[in-house]
Amino acid sequence: MDIQMVEIILSALLLTLIQSWLIPMLLNLGNLSFLLSNRDEDFEFSTITKRAKRASANLYETLPVFITLMLLGIIFDVDLILLGSIWITLRVIFLMCYLGGIKIVRSGVWVASVVTLIMMSFNVIAAL
Repeated sequence: MDIQMVEIILSALLLTLIQSWLIPMLLNLGNLSFLLSNRDEDFEFSTITKRAKRASANLYETLPVFITLMLLGIIFDVDLILLGSIWITLRVIFLMCYLGGIKIVRSGVWVASVVTLIMMSFNVIAAL
């Protein structure tokens, strides 16, 4: 169980890397000179790049909670494999909805991801 929980944590970190760095970079390959510069001047990013950045900022708000809960699950031997996998899946769906501009579904997916974190918290608390 511990190995699977560690794999889920690593998957969340991989998602963070992809979402925060790889996607914005790929969306801005045409602006490579700006990306490689000191960025002293302002630059107007595309709408989809701005969405990707906002989705990343949103991920940063809940990622520490997720990782903490997963680590507590490992420490206290609480099986959070299913809930952790659901959270990552919801975060991927959230990203796709954000990039696609699908507002209502995106908001529902966000709520579901927060509910998943709450369920994870209850499972950890129940084990104490």
